[in-house]
Formats: sequence, structure tokens, C-alpha cells
Amino acid sequence: MFDENQGREKRAVRIDTIDGPIEGCLHVSPQLRTLDDLNVVARRFVTVHSHSSPTIQWNFGTGALAINKSSVLFVRELVPPPLQANSRFCNFTRSPIRVQVKDYEIEGFCHVPPGGAPMKRLEHGEHPFISLTTVLLTGPDGQSTAPFLAVNRAHISAVQQVDLEEGADPDAVSSGATSEA
Repeated sequence: MFDENQGREKRAVRIDTIDGPIEGCLHVSPQLRTLDDLNVVARRFVTVHSHSSPTIQWNFGTGALAINKSSVLFVRELVPPPLQANSRFCNFTRSPIRVQVKDYEIEGFCHVPPGGAPMKRLEHGEHPFISLTTVLLTGPDGQSTAPFLAVNRAHISAVQQVDLEEGADPDAVSSGATSEA
């Protein structure tokens, strides 16, 4: 029998959907970033294994759960993978932005190619998810931080470039982004 998850690694994630959060594991090829896996446009669903939700009262059992990508607000890795140098992105510039997604305000860095602008980067609609790094997330449950967030472009209501204050830590978009909430 064919095992479609053979050769894949488990990545613990929290997927915030329009119905609430779901925690579980994605089975991802080791050669792909989580963002790349989410952006496979041929798949309309993301499959979560070993899932649980503190707030969603769906009547599903313990098997794998397929979630329609159009209902996903954003995805965060619960255990960040080891940093790997990726020559494809080494020349990119980190641009601080603020994004509104439903009841969430998200501040983080959008990575743009040399001479690029974050607002233009958001216009590239060939991929449903965009990556933000060094994120401060403010929502109904308070504030939290994440090294990475994959945000579904379809749920972004507004975006604004953020100017870093003079003398500010270039690794933090806001003063709250450097400590766990």
C-alpha cells in the first residue's frame, strides 16, 4: 500500500481559520519550506494530522483533517525549523509592514528583492500565502510573537508600511516583538 507521507517530515503548526484555531502536524517534504507547501496551487486543501482545537466544535474524529485553504487566515510553525541559508533569498531586503486580517493586527517583515517594494510584493497573486517574519500578532486572545507567519492574501483587509523609529532594533517591528507574550 502506498503511503503518501513517506519521506515527509512532520511540522507542528497552528492554523487560524475563519472558524477558529486548529493545531496539528503538516507532513511536508524536507526540501520545502512550510510556505512553499502551502502555496502549492494545485491543492485546494491543507491536510492536518493529529489535530485538536480548543474552540472549534466540529464533530470529526481523530483522523487527518482536510481544511479548505480559502478558510485559512494564517499559519504559524509551533516549532521553527533550523535556519538554512537559502541563496534564493539572501539578497532580499526586510521591509516592516502592518497587516489587518479579520480581528488580527499583524506586524512583521516582508522580504522583497533588491529595489522591490512590499506593497508591490503583495500584489503578486500567483501564490495564496505570503511570508512575514519576526511577527507581532495582536488579536482577540492578546499578543504573541512568531518567527514566521504564512498569511493568506485573500483575508488581508489592509496593509501599511511601517517606519522603524530611529535607533530601533532592526530585528523587531515593534517593541513587543522581542519577547514571548
